[in-house]
Amino acid sequence: MKRMKTPVIDMLDAFAEKGAVRMCMPGHKGKGEGFFREIMKRDITELFFSDNLMEPEGVIAESEKLFAELFGAAQAYFSVNGSTAGIWAMVSASERILVERGSHRAVFKAAEYLGKKCYVINGRFSEGRYLPPDEDEIIRGASAVGADTVLLTSPDYYGFLHFGETLYQKLKDKGIRLFADSAHGAHFGLSPRLPENCIKYCDACVVSVHKTLSAMTQSAVLMARTEETGRELGKALSAFMTTSPSYPLMASIEYARVRAENSRGEYERLYKDVERIKKRLAGSRIRIPDNDDFTRLVLDASDCGGGYALGAFMEARDIYPEMTDKYRAVLILTPEDGTEALNMLADTAEEYLETPVSMEKTIAREMVYEGKGVTEYRPDVRNKIYIPLKKACGERAAEEIGIMPPCVPLIMKGEIINEEVINLLYDEIKRGNVYGVDGDGQVAVEGAK
Repeated sequence: MKRMKTPVIDMLDAFAEKGAVRMCMPGHKGKGEGFFREIMKRDITELFFSDNLMEPEGVIAESEKLFAELFGAAQAYFSVNGSTAGIWAMVSASERILVERGSHRAVFKAAEYLGKKCYVINGRFSEGRYLPPDEDEIIRGASAVGADTVLLTSPDYYGFLHFGETLYQKLKDKGIRLFADSAHGAHFGLSPRLPENCIKYCDACVVSVHKTLSAMTQSAVLMARTEETGRELGKALSAFMTTSPSYPLMASIEYARVRAENSRGEYERLYKDVERIKKRLAGSRIRIPDNDDFTRLVLDASDCGGGYALGAFMEARDIYPEMTDKYRAVLILTPEDGTEALNMLADTAEEYLETPVSMEKTIAREMVYEGKGVTEYRPDVRNKIYIPLKKACGERAAEEIGIMPPCVPLIMKGEIINEEVINLLYDEIKRGNVYGVDGDGQVAVEGAK
């Protein structure tokens, strides 16, 4: 591995080796056993030499600069509260914001609790997922509602981009900023086989370095295209993060950057491995739809038992997909996935195709529901009561209801609950990954005023 600058890691290693007397936080004093032995030595608080994530000027600032340089951003800011903190920062910097219906729940929560005027492009819903809104619809919608900011998701959970340079330029010409939830695109730009990093065609974006790079869970980076935007968002980000940030998490972001730089060539090997899987499954009842990110492998099993059945079959063989839905199993691949693991995946898929469920059961395709233009997000619900989900059709939701992952609300707070969503939720409740429906099958709706 090529030696890269790792200021945070080097600082933590040096301090761990000193054996200093720690009469400060954290309470474990750098001592741990077993799994925690080495981690505790490097889990420190802000000291005179360790910098401060709220106002970085030392090793953290240097590490953030190195991350920004790798992906071509003017500024980068580490988040130990995941991409959610970055989303809140971007929403807080806006007054009238246009978002897509398939946004992460954090977008709507931020708009609600920060009291922002939020408008929603009600794009199409097809076979369990929201489709990207049309570019012209975004332009028209942003102009119609007087939005100062558009916040879009790109890529989505299924590996599709939702916008590019053209949209950015059109919005820029109108004085409208474009922000992006690019949580699943942290690896973009590392290979000619991958799309450009989202920061190349937006004003700011947040990426989850734990999702598609080698950082630890809960670590993310907010990147800005200009220093001016960076200063604004950096200040906002600090308001949504703990004042006791985890140094091991920050070190893992730095480690992920180094791994990303050193594994660029591995994406070509990974691409060839994915292509071999596609060839092995070509013509079978498992279809692999084309998308924009070859590392997001989607196995469509709707003609052979569905995504739940395929996912359960894989998990029984110790292969764990990122998520499954009624139709598909979605897998996140990185250079850390070796050829042997991907061959095992292909073997398992072929084995599944021989099972009774795959040979007998086909999942009926649902119709596409067309969106209805741009509407205002109105979460101002009062007099909340709880009723059974089966009786909630036509009621106004008092809390959002959705599936995790992908953490996109199927019903937003303030929206009317429909029969199609109720039926979809019943399928998911059996798997225990629904939020907004309590253990007794009750949902919150608006009661009589």
